[in-house]
Amino acid sequence: MYICTLDEIKAQIGIDDTEEDAALTIWVDGLESRFERYLQRKLLRQVDREQYFSGRGDSRVVYLDLFPVESITEVTIEEQAHSGYGLIRNRGRLLYSDVLDGTSWPYGDDNIRVVWTGGYVAAGEVVGAGQHAMPDDIRRALILQVSYEWRHKEQIGLKSVGMDGTNISMAPASLLMEVKDSLGPYRRIL
Repeated sequence: MYICTLDEIKAQIGIDDTEEDAALTIWVDGLESRFERYLQRKLLRQVDREQYFSGRGDSRVVYLDLFPVESITEVTIEEQAHSGYGLIRNRGRLLYSDVLDGTSWPYGDDNIRVVWTGGYVAAGEVVGAGQHAMPDDIRRALILQVSYEWRHKEQIGLKSVGMDGTNISMAPASLLMEVKDSLGPYRRIL
């Protein structure tokens, strides 16, 4: 659990003992994964994340999936060091800017390798110089979603029950509209 602390969630739900800690932790881990899928990005800070991208030959932008970016350790094209790029740190966009070499990332499968450090510091950890704390909007959204789902855990996924109690159909759990509204500004836009 890293977007917010277990104590924050327990306070919202009204739990003051440790009996439900294991179940809550599993629940929150699942929701954190759902948040990352919805946002199309990673949230928690990672050092030296390595990712390969395929150049399309017609795009100046590589969209990193972990931001805000603290630092770029290395960018290579076809295993050759490359320094002709710009960076939009808060959106995780690496811009091709080598005027001698062309105007876009060169075409190729997994030909661009980027190593960088970025993301938000986990709740409860000290935020160092140049690092970014988890935004309150994201923390509150997780607390709201966990609180709602925990209080309705017996009905999550339940769509209808027949008169005799045997016909059950399930509907997938979805994020609350208020949660989606809070998360909207943090979505990765490709």
